[in-house]
Amino acid sequence: MFDRQCIIYGGGQLGAILAACLNENGCAPLFAWDKEANSNLPIKDFLSDVRFPDFNHDAIAKYLNYPVAICILNLQICAEIEELLRSVGFKNIKKFSTRGEILGQFDRKSKSMFSWINKDAAKEYEASTKDVLWSESVVFPLYTRYLEPNSKVLDVGAGQGRLSSYLSKSGFNVMAFDISREQLQYLQKKHPEIDFKVGDAKKLPFEDNSFDAVTSQWFMEHFTNWSEFCSEQLRVCKPGGIVAFDFSFREHYLYAQAALGVQNIEHILQDGAVYRGNKRNNATTYKELSEFCSNNNCTIKAIMPHSFFVLNQFIEGSISREEISILNEYIQQGPLEKNTDIVNILKVYENNIISKLPYWFTRICIIVLKKNNEPARPKL
Repeated sequence: MFDRQCIIYGGGQLGAILAACLNENGCAPLFAWDKEANSNLPIKDFLSDVRFPDFNHDAIAKYLNYPVAICILNLQICAEIEELLRSVGFKNIKKFSTRGEILGQFDRKSKSMFSWINKDAAKEYEASTKDVLWSESVVFPLYTRYLEPNSKVLDVGAGQGRLSSYLSKSGFNVMAFDISREQLQYLQKKHPEIDFKVGDAKKLPFEDNSFDAVTSQWFMEHFTNWSEFCSEQLRVCKPGGIVAFDFSFREHYLYAQAALGVQNIEHILQDGAVYRGNKRNNATTYKELSEFCSNNNCTIKAIMPHSFFVLNQFIEGSISREEISILNEYIQQGPLEKNTDIVNILKVYENNIISKLPYWFTRICIIVLKKNNEPARPKL
């Protein structure tokens, strides 16, 4: 059914999940019928003239050959809608009343990505991310290092707003953006002063040059096509503004392998950090990042490694499993977030040394791109 454009009937949680999955798989839905005129379904090409069904309208006839996906939780209403659609000439109809039924139509990647869009996922994420001492002490300040005071910031893939709330508390005017309304509702409860919007990051619903800066955390690495998202973020960023996001570099894994005797350093230098056999499939290289900047009117302003003891292949590849467990126990999995003394000690190293080391030194970096000023138009 989903090998061609379809129509979605129902714009709630189920409709949003289906639309997002279709977009990610390269077959955006034609349009959606939804009672809410201001629905935030992540749909690229929305036909406003058929926002909600008027079966007496002449325009409906040309859509009768398109498949229709009914996305409504109530089974009885689903059946009634199906009967109504068939009575006016629609033939290819499929009903979905659960998230699992929708995700079952797609591959594992889509299932994993869009299981994010539901109430259960929001509750689980809320329960697992309450402590943010490490992030607020070490990681988040790197995002603000190059921000001008009072900047208007768009936080893409904001989720429940960990970075958004930090930016807001730091005096910036923040707009939180995510594909999951359920995740953002947790942000709204905690920080009602922060504006938010639901939608698809592949097509941000903002005008060109709308924000002084665009940020994202734990977002870009989910996608092999990260450059598409970054290009869109640059579009809505003002000339002279910045786009900041976290990402891994393939060179880190390769240099770590060389340091640990897995492969020869000359091989890495000659091949330009060719990436083989590592699970970090969505990592980039400095060369790829530089080429992206050349093609997208931006420059690399800074690359700041962080979390030396937490995210470092040099360490993970050279110590025992027992020692890794100790690090995980005392740094990654909770106690560190509650031990201000440890955090303050590591913060000195992180802020003054680690963030100024070469980009390949740790497994994760904050990348800051500066959007170039628009070229001057020639006088006529």
